Amino acid sequence: MIDKTNIEDIYGLTNMQEGMLYHWMTQPDAEAYYEQMTLRIGTEIDAEAMGESVKRAIKDNPVLRTLFFIKGLSKPRQVVLKASSNSLSVEEGGEEELKSYQKNDRKRKFDLEKEEPVRFKLIKDTDKGKSYLVLSFHHIILDGWSMGLLLNEIADNYAQYKSTGSIKPRTVTGFNSYIRWYEKTKSSTEAKKYWEEYL
Repeated sequence: MIDKTNIEDIYGLTNMQEGMLYHWMTQPDAEAYYEQMTLRIGTEIDAEAMGESVKRAIKDNPVLRTLFFIKGLSKPRQVVLKASSNSLSVEEGGEEELKSYQKNDRKRKFDLEKEEPVRFKLIKDTDKGKSYLVLSFHHIILDGWSMGLLLNEIADNYAQYKSTGSIKPRTVTGFNSYIRWYEKTKSSTEAKKYWEEYL
């Protein structure tokens, strides 16, 4: 059960998100829309700095603190949490540990009503002086374009923390602004006219 005092915002979904939520509800064990990205980094990453970088990204981006609900509601809703317990998980290891984690995490999937659909894992191969950063996420919150922006943000956060010991908060335009615009325009005469002329 969600703690109502930890709710920052509630809003609707796009048609695409509703479709993904429907697929998750009807086939929760399917791998559809589960994504996993692994960055192989040719140096040892500072776990503390990366942990702070991920923590800052989660604070600055409401989409990384979002749960999805449909049961008992007339329309599905996404609920943004004020605070998240999500964080970077760290372990020592090499290729074998990486493959094991990738496989097990894929089996774990996401419960969109109970956990934010994104996970961050750092595997440090101290013997070879390199690292692996694994990001697992559900496509309902991120696509390829936004994932690139998130990775750049985490990299910037990391550089800031390494040079100053702190990270400045970012002002991010929340997804709620887009959703509220989307809900106003998706059935408007102007939108219909645009698409009729375009198609």
